Amino acid sequence: MSKKTMYDHTLILSTSKIDMPEGVNADFILKIINQTEITTEYFGVELDNPTDYENEEMKAAESAKSFFEFYFSTVQEMEYHLLTKEEARHLLDTLFNTGAKSEIMAGTKDVTIYI
Repeated sequence: MSKKTMYDHTLILSTSKIDMPEGVNADFILKIINQTEITTEYFGVELDNPTDYENEEMKAAESAKSFFEFYFSTVQEMEYHLLTKEEARHLLDTLFNTGAKSEIMAGTKDVTIYI
C-alpha cells in the first residue's frame, strides 16, 4: 500500500489586538475569525523564522495586532492565490469540524494552531 503525499500549509491571519482569555479553544478562534475584521497576512508553504527578517518598524506595527497562525496538512496541493477570504474561513471551519486533532497554544495576544 502506498503512502499518500501530504502537503503542509501555513495560514496567518491578523486582527486588532485582542487580550486572549485563558482556555482558548477552537470555538473561540472560529468566533473571532467569523465575527471580526481579519487580514490574511500570509497563506502558503511554511515560512522561515520571521524574526530573521523583522525590523523595529515591523515590530511596532505587530504589537498592535493579534495573530492567528494555522499550520495544517492536506492530501491536495493548494493554489493559495485563488482562495478568497471567505474560502479560507470555510477551510478553517472545515478543518476544525472534521474532528481532526488540533493543538492550540495561546499567548497573551497571539495564537498558534496545529491541525
